Amino acid sequence: KTGDHWGLDIVRSTGGNNSKLANIVAIASGTVIGQRKYVKDGEKSPSGGNCVYILHDDKKTITRYLHFKEGSVPDRIKDNVHVEKGERLGYMGNTGYSFGAHLHFQVEIVDELPEVIDHTLKGTVVDPEPYLTGEIVISSVPQKYAVMFLYDAEEEARKVALAFKFLGLNPVVTEVE
Repeated sequence: KTGDHWGLDIVRSTGGNNSKLANIVAIASGTVIGQRKYVKDGEKSPSGGNCVYILHDDKKTITRYLHFKEGSVPDRIKDNVHVEKGERLGYMGNTGYSFGAHLHFQVEIVDELPEVIDHTLKGTVVDPEPYLTGEIVISSVPQKYAVMFLYDAEEEARKVALAFKFLGLNPVVTEVE
């Protein structure tokens, strides 16, 4: 966040020139909760220009994609339409309050969903970088991870397992050969 600006601006440079044909895709599967397609290239209002907002299948993560090129958001992308991870949302553009072709990418986390879900749904804005690097994955399937520690004595292994249990984890102690 800088000033009133939340999110991350991404510019694709090709030989020193910004490319207005950079393909923008959904970072994860979800339902479109808002979109705008009518803003002409160079128009400064509304400030987000052509955009797509997605509530992801985990029902807690919203991603916002702003400043799409005029005419590049497919007709299929409409409110209440489900999109798949990797599906094209449009091309990088210069619509809305924008100075050069770029994508404004924003991630928000919603604590509780209201009865009515539409473009006005807001969450707490979080750093989007871990979502782009894959450090944080948006998924409706709970992620499971395993870590294995090897101990020579069962008693030591049980003490470590107990410590993990106090941390709210579900440790499993098993004998290995």
